[in-house]
Amino acid sequence: MDKKKLIGVVVSLFIFQLFVNAEEDSPAVYIKASGFASPLVEQWIAAYQDQYPDASIRLAGKDRKEEAVELVIRSYDPEEIPSGKEVVYTGRYALLPATTKDNPYLNDLTGRKWSKKEVRKLFFSGDPLEEVKSKKEKVEDKLTVYAGNRSATSVVVASHFGSIPSDLKGARISGDDRFLLNALQKDPTGIMYNALPYLFDLETRRLKPELVLLPLDVKKEYQVLFSQPDIDRTIEWLEARTAEAVPVGYIGFIYTAGQDDRLDHFLQWVTQDGQSFCHRFGLLQLDPQTLAQQQKKLSANRQFLTKQ
Repeated sequence: MDKKKLIGVVVSLFIFQLFVNAEEDSPAVYIKASGFASPLVEQWIAAYQDQYPDASIRLAGKDRKEEAVELVIRSYDPEEIPSGKEVVYTGRYALLPATTKDNPYLNDLTGRKWSKKEVRKLFFSGDPLEEVKSKKEKVEDKLTVYAGNRSATSVVVASHFGSIPSDLKGARISGDDRFLLNALQKDPTGIMYNALPYLFDLETRRLKPELVLLPLDVKKEYQVLFSQPDIDRTIEWLEARTAEAVPVGYIGFIYTAGQDDRLDHFLQWVTQDGQSFCHRFGLLQLDPQTLAQQQKKLSANRQFLTKQ
């Protein structure tokens, strides 16, 4: 090998090593998850790492500040998306009304089918003048509604019923919506709307033993969803149709578009291969139209990065 070729090989190896070192020193992409979405996010990261072993995707620890995290997933209020950020939807969550088996008014709650209009009266404050006119005490007057304080699920429930969160009756519980379960354990007159992953045992796929779903006004063949609750049948039912009294919200990653090709690649994987994991963790897959929109958005972001 002549001297010029040798120098060329050495230079090429040096540049290659610099590239390898840069890749190794490149900071990981951190994802911060909270609430009922956390187990699904962990599964997404694990499955993605299995398929792409060299990818540096990590789940952020509790001590990692949110501003240092490239991606955040949460059930969110769209109005709270920070300026300069955008959201990519990656799944959906359904909310069902529930109480406990110890509720003293359980027979009143389960002995009828609740329509959307009736559920609204149960959970939301109505016209004060109308309430004064009605002298007869109804079951809704004997119950305590528990809802999250400024939680995204409260926003979704209120929006579904054409109202605002402040119109929800009863008490507000701070923190994650799993604390609503604790509130109902302490107050047997309590009722709530909560997400499927908190209402069902994800191992047995059955409703948690202390809970009872309020039977909604659906066709006779679907009443089994409330008399013998099963999370997989419920998800299948909700993915095939909309139910009047069942609010459905989205979970999504909030991030800076065009910031890092690795982020867009991971999100594309989540909207494709990652959808298959949603059911296991009590979440609904994206509907076909929304899924296509998210994939188109991500594809456009990657094309923009390629041109830079």
